[in-house]
Amino acid sequence: MRIISDITGKEYKTVDECLKAEEQYKLQKEAEEKARAEHKKALDEAYQKAIDACDEYLKLAGIDMETNGNGYRVRIHSDNEADKIFEDILNAWFN
Repeated sequence: MRIISDITGKEYKTVDECLKAEEQYKLQKEAEEKARAEHKKALDEAYQKAIDACDEYLKLAGIDMETNGNGYRVRIHSDNEADKIFEDILNAWFN
């Protein structure tokens, strides 16, 4: 008699051996899925930290960015003429 698992796709000598292998296979797949979910969560958290750090930098640099439906509107709080030119360039680029 041949004992072949539908789950692992392998052949086994006994039913007990097959059942143990299937259980191990299921546990391995669950562990892999858990690891993928934890990685995705860590990745999402790191992304949010990067966005928050970027927002903090812009705030400290005196740069406001807001959406206007078609893109972004950039405003640099400075009396420096070079900053005003840079502001115009950014607005042209984002819109």
